[in-house]
Amino acid sequence: MSDIDWRRRLVAVEPAQAGGRSRWLGSARARPAAVCRAVERIVAGAAPGCRLSRRAAAALDAIRTSLPFVDGETVPVVSNADGSVKVWSFAGGAASASLAREFSLQGAAAVGFDDLSISVRGADIADIAAKLAKVDPHLACPRLPDDIPAALKFGLCLPDRLAAQVLAARSADADAVADVCSRPTRLVLDAAGA
Repeated sequence: MSDIDWRRRLVAVEPAQAGGRSRWLGSARARPAAVCRAVERIVAGAAPGCRLSRRAAAALDAIRTSLPFVDGETVPVVSNADGSVKVWSFAGGAASASLAREFSLQGAAAVGFDDLSISVRGADIADIAAKLAKVDPHLACPRLPDDIPAALKFGLCLPDRLAAQVLAARSADADAVADVCSRPTRLVLDAAGA
């Protein structure tokens, strides 16, 4: 970072000469559903609401080109050439983790998720869309750790069943899952690069 203009809310940055390396441990926090839905609207064509640099505008154009099936109304279920299916939920990390677990519970091999999508291996897009329709948003939660009491502060003071309920409630986003499940799905065959 070379300069901060607090009044105009601008930060000037320059690439590091020797390359960058993170100096902290941990992972990124999951983005909330509202932020991810805003991302979806912008990918679908809405104006970002701010001025973009040429490089940012070019990056946004590239994203829009690689995700032409994102329309802001439907949930794209995309089969890729590598045999995987990606559900573009734009629902945030908690909802994506919950949906990944729900797919796994229904026999689909969820192999990854992030704030915007869930990846499933060896599945048919129509089957995944059907599994999505079967999800009960109020029961959906991410996979819980094997040692539930250790995952909660004072977890050892709670019965395992109650500790699991507390952890599930804290880590789930039922509203975001309900939003995804209520939207129509859009089946997309062999989307290159998605």
